[in-house]
Amino acid sequence: MTDTELAIKMNTLVVIKPLGLLVSFIFLTTLIWTDSLSYGDEGRDLRRSSSEGSVTVEAVYLNPLLNESDAILQIELKINTHSENLEDYNPQDHAYLQIGNGMLHRAIGWAEQKRDTHHIEGVLQFAGPVPPISKHLELFIHDLGGVNKRTFKWLLTYLGK
Repeated sequence: MTDTELAIKMNTLVVIKPLGLLVSFIFLTTLIWTDSLSYGDEGRDLRRSSSEGSVTVEAVYLNPLLNESDAILQIELKINTHSENLEDYNPQDHAYLQIGNGMLHRAIGWAEQKRDTHHIEGVLQFAGPVPPISKHLELFIHDLGGVNKRTFKWLLTYLGK
């Protein structure tokens, strides 16, 4: 190997090695960040979302965040669209909660925080408590944006219940 070839190889290593470390760092950081913001059932994340049809819904199970008892179960909803008129949509009339494999419970309250024709934000309230043997909560939102039923599920075993 000539001196020129050796110099080129050394310069290439000097550039490639730090670049490889940077790519590895970005990959690991992305992996950790994505996992902590997971919208699935795994982990302790309390946020779930649905983008079916023409409406996006984000649901957050608030009780673990508030460190309150589960006598009243609270789920924050953010409903967004750019093509539907949400003015007459009442989330309380279309929301049901199933605790474990038990009965469906209608929402007992809706504390609205924001509303216009394309956005609704507020907190649904359901009668609790969650029985100790329950393994999950499922929120069902009906008849929104051309979708008959949306399902949001929280595994309670991941939430320390």
